[in-house]
Amino acid sequence: MKHHLPFSFASPWALAVAFWLLLGPCAYAQAPAWQTAAAAAGTVAVQATAPAADGNSIYLAGGFSGTATFGSIVLNSATAQQVFVAKWSLVTNSFVWA
Repeated sequence: MKHHLPFSFASPWALAVAFWLLLGPCAYAQAPAWQTAAAAAGTVAVQATAPAADGNSIYLAGGFSGTATFGSIVLNSATAQQVFVAKWSLVTNSFVWA
């Protein structure tokens, strides 16, 4: 004896509703704690970032060649490649030192 179900899963709408009901509540995204973009003039490559202990700054480390400008701070390279460490303030959105 065959039993007919009134709700057919062959319907695209039924599949979409089933997908939303089953997986929709589980899909959450996290907001980033901080997000910004800053330009550093010259040939600069950031290799590592780390948050400061106070939570208001980010440390950056990497390499550069020629002249690297971090806001109003200018670093000059005497050789082909140099390294840098800089501190970015999340409060003022500017470089503190490099």
